[in-house]
Amino acid sequence: MKIRQLEAFRATVIEGTMSAAAEALRTSQPTISRHLIELERTLQVQLFRREKGRAHLTHEGLQFYRRVEEVFSAFTSLGSVAQDLRDDSAREIRITASFAFSMTIVPDVMARMLQKFPDLRVQVLTVDKNSYFEAHCETEFDVILGNRIGFESTMKQVPLAEVDFICALPSDHRLVGKDEIHVSDLEGETMISLLEEDKRLFLKHERLFEDAKVNVTQNLYCHSSASAYAMVRRGLGIALMEPFSAAIWEQNGVVTRPFRPQLTYEYVAGLKPGVHPSTIVSEVISTARDVLSRFSQG
Repeated sequence: MKIRQLEAFRATVIEGTMSAAAEALRTSQPTISRHLIELERTLQVQLFRREKGRAHLTHEGLQFYRRVEEVFSAFTSLGSVAQDLRDDSAREIRITASFAFSMTIVPDVMARMLQKFPDLRVQVLTVDKNSYFEAHCETEFDVILGNRIGFESTMKQVPLAEVDFICALPSDHRLVGKDEIHVSDLEGETMISLLEEDKRLFLKHERLFEDAKVNVTQNLYCHSSASAYAMVRRGLGIALMEPFSAAIWEQNGVVTRPFRPQLTYEYVAGLKPGVHPSTIVSEVISTARDVLSRFSQG
C-alpha cells in the first residue's frame, strides 16, 4: 500500500465520487481511479461497488475505511505533537554571555523579551573573559552575546554595536574636573588593566599608550570589568572600561568621563555555524542591538 492510494480511498469515501475526490486532492479522476484499482489489487479485496458514476462502499470497504480513519487520526495527532514540540522549543533559549554583558545588557534584553513572550524559558550561562573564547566550541547555546572574537570561522558573528570605552576614575582623582580625558592626561598615572593572557582582546589599550608615547604604570590586572571598577573605587588607579557597568559604579563612588582618542570595540551575537536562528533567537539579537544602541557609536 502507498499513502497516495489511502488518500484516494479516503477522499472517495468522504466526497462520494471519484471526481469530487480528485478535486479535493487536486489531481485527476483517472488518477484516483488508478489508485483505487491498485489498492484493491494489493489488498485482494473489493472496496467499492461502482454504479452510475458513484462508488459505494462494500462491507469490506467500510471495515477498511474505519481502520484508515484510525491511521489518519494518528497522523494528525503526530502532527499536533510535532507542533507542540516546535512551540515548546521555540519558548526556550540558552544564552552564553560575558560577565559584563550578563550583569548589564542581558537583564535589559530579558526584560523586553519576557514582556513579549511571558512563557519564555531562559538559561543564561555567564563566563569570564577567557572562558568566553572557548564557549562557542565547548558549550551548547542558542546565542552568545559579547565581544567579537577576532574573525573566528567556527562561529558566525552577527554585529550588534561598536562601543567606545570610557575612563573610570576614583572620586577624589585630580582629573575628575575635566569634561573628558585625553590619553596625554594619563602621563605617570597607574592604570588598572584587563587580563588578556593569550587572546589579546584589548590590544588597542596597549597600542594606545605606545602610539601616544605616554608612560603609565600597569601592575594591577583583573579578569573582569567588575573587579577593575572595584579597584578604581578603592582608589588603586584609573581604568579604561566598557561603559555598560558605568551607571552601577557611578552610584558607588566611581566617576566616569568620555575618553579621547576613542577606544572602540565591536560587540556581536555569536551563532553556531550552519544553524538558522529561530524566531526567538532573532528577536534576542534584535533586542540586544536595540539595548546597545544607547552605547553604540555606529
